[in-house]
Amino acid sequence: MTFRVVVSPPAQHQIREIAHWYATRGVPAVAERFLSEFRRAVDGLKIMAESHAVDERFGRRRAYLKRFPYTVWYEVEGLCVTVLAVTHEAMSNESIRSRIDL
Repeated sequence: MTFRVVVSPPAQHQIREIAHWYATRGVPAVAERFLSEFRRAVDGLKIMAESHAVDERFGRRRAYLKRFPYTVWYEVEGLCVTVLAVTHEAMSNESIRSRIDL
């Protein structure tokens, strides 16, 4: 089964902000690696979206980026996966909740 992945506008903005942060720190290649890692995570969601458990605190699924300290928050409805947010692992629960509650 293949899922269709949609990245919400707020998540798109967060991804651009993260990549920009890495690019402006003098290492543009790291920004590209971040974007590549995010795309890898999205590709994984296309085939295994339901393999990640629902985080009981937030009622949303999450996937971790392997090489960066970020979490991809998403929900599954039928065959559609919606990426709600991309958050830093050090972010507070309140900040995470404000980003994933659309």
